[in-house]
Amino acid sequence: MTTPLRDCFGWPLPTPNKQDKSKAIAERIKADFAQLEARALSGDLEAVKEFEQLLTVFGDKHQHLLRERAKDGDKTLHGQHSIDALLSFADETIVCLGWLAKNKSADCSFWAKRRLNWPGFISVLASTNRKAKEVVTHIPLGQKYSHYNRKKTETDSLFQAARRVIDYVNRPGDSFSGIYFAPFVKGVEWMKTAERDEAIKKLAIERGPLTQENWDKWKPIFDRVVTLFYGPSLERWEMMPDSKVPQKILIAANKTRFKLRTYRDICPADIFGVLEEWGKHLSQNNKLTPAELVEIETWGKRKQSRPCIMDIEPDDALKRIKGRVLGRKGGWGDYKSEILNRCRRLLPKI
Repeated sequence: MTTPLRDCFGWPLPTPNKQDKSKAIAERIKADFAQLEARALSGDLEAVKEFEQLLTVFGDKHQHLLRERAKDGDKTLHGQHSIDALLSFADETIVCLGWLAKNKSADCSFWAKRRLNWPGFISVLASTNRKAKEVVTHIPLGQKYSHYNRKKTETDSLFQAARRVIDYVNRPGDSFSGIYFAPFVKGVEWMKTAERDEAIKKLAIERGPLTQENWDKWKPIFDRVVTLFYGPSLERWEMMPDSKVPQKILIAANKTRFKLRTYRDICPADIFGVLEEWGKHLSQNNKLTPAELVEIETWGKRKQSRPCIMDIEPDDALKRIKGRVLGRKGGWGDYKSEILNRCRRLLPKI
């Protein structure tokens, strides 16, 4: 009996159940979320970690949705519920920041150095205004970028991209860091978390401080991270490690009918926005059913989880690059060079 493709090792896209209704899905998510919260409150450290990560993801998505609605002039943003919720959230945030600024100023200072702006808030409550002032008084703002000439730089999309890349290279703590550092640490893509993190830390020590003076040592890593974050999907696919699958993983995956040869056979294609390329790779190396081949053909039409910066709605900075690209028949290299240049300029000189 043939194993369905979606049940094979590494397959990220289960066939959706058409019987699921939106309300039923939402109720199931709420129930699972409540169960996870209960486990976190009981002291389960793993549950605490996962619960807080979910809160961060939901918060980021909500903020993004509100920003997009505001930019588009969406009238639903101005409804009573939305405005009341935003003001209440801002009020509580200022109170929390005020307490943290006064009682945990060292921790707040660490993160404040990586910010270019503070939230401003005016309240009829004297206590809230006092807290807002305490935040600014106790925490130094933007020290990490104090060397940067802000008069010549707006916080445009390229600037934000550069900051994100710097932060990742400086603190690569996610489960995919092995992919970013694969060419620089042998076998890092197959290492377990503790071993992988230690190997990357050792590499950072060998390269020296993350400064403009050491830029040449760090540039190859920045080049790779920039491409995997913002480059075209084909460029990202070419950067997927092609190392041989270790024997212990082959043993663990002995039920799959995929031919597992290299990391590319089991790479997180959906996360890195290379589903179309991965589908072609699977088609060329495995005997798939007609239904599976039809499904793979639809992958190229899916919304990219990691769109290329060349394809997003351009702001003024991206429009200027696009103009140069059209004028000289350039491409991704122009965008990458600009982001790398921004990264270098943001780093401390020494």
